[in-house]
Amino acid sequence: MKTLPSLILLLLFYAPSFSQGLEIYIDASTGNSTFVSGRDTLKEPKVKRGEPIDLYLINYNNYLYEIEIEEIQRQTSYFSTGLDTSQVSGLAKGPGGGSAFDLMSVIMNPAGLLGMNPLAQGQLSFLGGLSFGSKGFAADEEEMQILRQMQDLEVQYEKVLGEWAQTENNLQAIQMDVERLVNAKAVQAMATEEIRKLQFNPNLSVTQIKKLSDEYLQMVFSNTPPSEIDMDYLWKIHQKGQELNVHLKNVESERTNYNSKLAEIQLLALSLTPIKEKIRSPKVMEIYQHIDHSIQASLQKGEKERARLDVAYESLVGAIEESGPGDFQDLINLRYTYEEILSNNFTYKFQTTAEQDITELIVKLNPKENLPSNIQLSSRKLASFKIPTKGGLKINGSVGLGFGQFFNRPEAYFVRDSVILSEEEDSFVPYLASFLHFYPYRPDQLAFGGSFGVGIPVFNTQNEQSMAFFLGPSIFMGGAQRITLTGGILGARVQALSSGYNIGDVLESPALGIPTTGRYQLGYFLSVSINFLGS
Repeated sequence: MKTLPSLILLLLFYAPSFSQGLEIYIDASTGNSTFVSGRDTLKEPKVKRGEPIDLYLINYNNYLYEIEIEEIQRQTSYFSTGLDTSQVSGLAKGPGGGSAFDLMSVIMNPAGLLGMNPLAQGQLSFLGGLSFGSKGFAADEEEMQILRQMQDLEVQYEKVLGEWAQTENNLQAIQMDVERLVNAKAVQAMATEEIRKLQFNPNLSVTQIKKLSDEYLQMVFSNTPPSEIDMDYLWKIHQKGQELNVHLKNVESERTNYNSKLAEIQLLALSLTPIKEKIRSPKVMEIYQHIDHSIQASLQKGEKERARLDVAYESLVGAIEESGPGDFQDLINLRYTYEEILSNNFTYKFQTTAEQDITELIVKLNPKENLPSNIQLSSRKLASFKIPTKGGLKINGSVGLGFGQFFNRPEAYFVRDSVILSEEEDSFVPYLASFLHFYPYRPDQLAFGGSFGVGIPVFNTQNEQSMAFFLGPSIFMGGAQRITLTGGILGARVQALSSGYNIGDVLESPALGIPTTGRYQLGYFLSVSINFLGS
């Protein structure tokens, strides 16, 4: 019997523990929700009483919407949870959802600002593997002389191709600098307005808004970390217009070199032509054809590249003239915008504490005031949750019918021939019982707790049997009207011999009756009841 109190306490207060708090993540772009407790992802939200509920709204365009969260906490005796999440329209690209660089297509093209393709580098390897040795090639001294001439032409040709390749490398290097400067100035001119359009475009996700805005701003500030963008840096960007003129002169110089190398290859082609008539050996003719084919290919491609380079040069001149010097104040404003976008994580956090049995959260998105006139949005419910709470001591009452039995069967006493005799009473007794229940709240259809109650015998056939007291664990089943199954220890007064008499003793004065007294005796019981009080 010493272990009985510990067993009762264990049954009363046992409940599986939750991890600390509940975190709810709502994706504003899709409407999807995720519930996390500790390291576990839950299928449905639930939380322990007194623990925090943290709601995180992610991918939330705070340029368009304001958040409204309605919180309702209430007591309840039944478990009900639901999730009503409205779905957000897809991210199909709308009229305002184009790339941040659409306006650059006038200047940019797949081959680069200057339209250069790597011509010379491809031709340098054309003659690889050819040998001008004398084994089996020349039939006489004259053809040996021809071979030496072609070998000299090859050396000159490779030298010109190498210089030509260097010119192309120089042009490509200039191209990268010019593209960076021209694009930065073009973006600077339109960045503020375009970023504003991105922020207020309901068809773009916040990831797209941040990515496209960052692309604009990185081009303006040449991928410089925000911590290094001070007034001196902004002033240097403001002065970049002069560098474009320097690059323009460098392009003009390299274009002249390009044309010069093309002219040198034309002279090599003219020098090669008379040699063909003197060749008689098929092997020597094969070498000649390789060299001639390479030179002609270089001339053909070179003419096309020169024409494209001339057009690109004129386009570059026009782009520089149209870019203008820019406004220093615009750069300052863009710097502020850069800092703001970098720090904007497009999230919202709401925190509350689970105090009652049910915590209901309703999340709404309301359009901000003073949006551009072309942006038409309406309020909408994003999600709603009914979060059941576990924990906290609940108390209610119930009435029902119980059945009890004493550990030692009660006895009825009588006298025969002045001798006190006894007979056993019924094995068990039915009771009309009422209970007071106490249990930790669980958001389930099944809960465990403890009960204390009193009962009155339904058929009091036993002499002077008093009301009984009940104590034991209970199982609660159901919703608003719970059925309770209780079992445990009962205690009640039963009649016992007094004045020192025992069964079998001779009663001295039978006329005075058998001397008895009421004594408490323990037993056990089982009852079924339904609650009527509390929640």
